[in-house]
Amino acid sequence: MEQAKPVPQSPVNGEADLRCDVCGAPAFEVRCKIICRRCGYTRDCSDP
Repeated sequence: MEQAKPVPQSPVNGEADLRCDVCGAPAFEVRCKIICRRCGYTRDCSDP
C-alpha cells in the first residue's frame, strides 16, 4: 500500500513560501512583484 505524501503547510500569514533568486532569503509578493526581505532583489511577474 502506498503512503500518502505530506501536504506542504503554508505560512501562518497566508503568503506562499517564496525565496529570493539571489540570496535564498524569504521574499514576499506585492501586486506583481516578488521582493527579497534581505537583499532587496525585486522580480516582476513578467520576468521569466
